Amino acid sequence: MEKSDIYMYFRIFISNKLHLVGLIILLFFLFDAFILQFAPHLLGIKNPDSLSSDYNFNINFIPPSQSYPFGTTYGGINLLIAILKSIRIDVFYVLSSVILAALIGTLIGVFSAYYGGILDEIVMRITDIFFSIPYIIFVVAIGAVLSRNFMVIALSLSLAFFPLYSKYSRSATLEIKNSNLILASKAIGNNDIKTIFYHVIPNVVTSSISQLSLTFGTMVGAFATIAFIGLVPNNNIPELGYITSFALQYIQVAPWAVIIPSIFIFLLALSLNLIGDGINDILNPRNIGIWKKRKY
Repeated sequence: MEKSDIYMYFRIFISNKLHLVGLIILLFFLFDAFILQFAPHLLGIKNPDSLSSDYNFNINFIPPSQSYPFGTTYGGINLLIAILKSIRIDVFYVLSSVILAALIGTLIGVFSAYYGGILDEIVMRITDIFFSIPYIIFVVAIGAVLSRNFMVIALSLSLAFFPLYSKYSRSATLEIKNSNLILASKAIGNNDIKTIFYHVIPNVVTSSISQLSLTFGTMVGAFATIAFIGLVPNNNIPELGYITSFALQYIQVAPWAVIIPSIFIFLLALSLNLIGDGINDILNPRNIGIWKKRKY
């Protein structure tokens, strides 16, 4: 890829200012996650993995003020600090869940369509079963069998969402499996595995990337919902959905304690969806053709 192509893709992306807004918001979340992971002391945070050190029952609910910009939530927890801690966990596990789902789904869809026959039928029926089960059921069931931690939750969400990628990659593979490119690969002596990884997957991955960019926002909501209903490892882990649930029963007294964390969940989902739209614009051949004619 030449520098001129990279510049063209960037111009396509920022041609819609909303994409740029989404990128700026996401960069803020990523910056916070990076700082909390490697240098939390820069933000004055001593224990980024727990809320246990943040409790102060002497103050309980305090509205947003100069001392507490976002106010405090149940237990006198400084909401600003709690949200900064939570962003790192949400970003990491949401990204992990989506990428794992895309990887599993794409490989299953490609191999299933490439070999076809009874293998395709069996794999697609199993995929349909996974597709029909609500993700919360997956989290509860797998958590009961293994353990209730965020890695298990991420795995459960990946298993719940991988059928989306299987369907897209299978459809794309069926379109190209008998193309001249694949026939030529076989003619020069490449085996099936080499043909799949060198020629099929590179041509299928575009559809998976498009779906991946749209799944991020959905996964943010799913992860927050799971934490909101209490399916978290313990009561001291900072997570946006979980800290939103803290003050739910006190919403009439302290509405900010519910609204502010919800806004950050919304902003994370919004930024990922906007960036997803931008990626789809970049991958759209029609847009590329238009910009090449303009000589950007």
